[in-house]
Amino acid sequence: AKGRSSSIVRNSTGLAMADVSAPELKEAIADVRSDATDTAWCLFGYEGKSKIVFERKGSGGVDEMVAALDDAKVSYCLLRVVSGDQESKRVKFVFIAYVGPNVGGLARGRVGGHKGGVHELVGQSHVDIQTDDKDDLTEAVIKDKLAKAAGANYDLGSNASGYETNAGNIKASAATNYKTLEKESNIGPVAYETFARPKETPVDLGTSGARVGLGARDAYGRERECEGEEDAGETRSRERNGREKGTVHEGRRMDEGGRGED
Repeated sequence: AKGRSSSIVRNSTGLAMADVSAPELKEAIADVRSDATDTAWCLFGYEGKSKIVFERKGSGGVDEMVAALDDAKVSYCLLRVVSGDQESKRVKFVFIAYVGPNVGGLARGRVGGHKGGVHELVGQSHVDIQTDDKDDLTEAVIKDKLAKAAGANYDLGSNASGYETNAGNIKASAATNYKTLEKESNIGPVAYETFARPKETPVDLGTSGARVGLGARDAYGRERECEGEEDAGETRSRERNGREKGTVHEGRRMDEGGRGED
């Protein structure tokens, strides 16, 4: 009927979005992510065309999860993988969208509109895989993808044929080499002076400044005395010149007086 409302939620392109409201989905995801359980994977399928439902979970690893996949169905999985080596182990999560080779065209087309909503529910993952071939889901392939995503492969080189830690031997060798180098070093033990320190410093810097100050004042005083002596000499010279001039004037006056009497 035209007046009947639809409960199907659609995205901007008109495709129906996945219904991920079932509470069992979040419970299964939390179980896989928890460090307190052995659950390694969970698997979701469809009820109808858009409702996502919980189907299975297990602790047997990748092979057990792949065995639960149906080639005639679309399945979404969250896989927990422990990667690394004996020295450094890390937990990684893989999100998988498996579209079985026998799935019809319409169901395949709906995966593009539903996968994003399921991935958002699942949360963070280190690697995402969408495939229709179970050979892409072997343990070796998944670990290789994880190593490439992390930028390192801890299972190559010395670990390729099995891992055996040499940390203890390396530590012992380093300690032996250090002790050998320490004995050959030119640096001896610290030797402290034991003789008695002098009571006075040979150069008395405390009074040298005062002496310099006194010397400066003495030089200034002598300069002033020289200036005083020069001034006194000039004064005596002016007095002597004055007396000489007075005598000359007096003589001229007496001569002029004598000529008048005559």
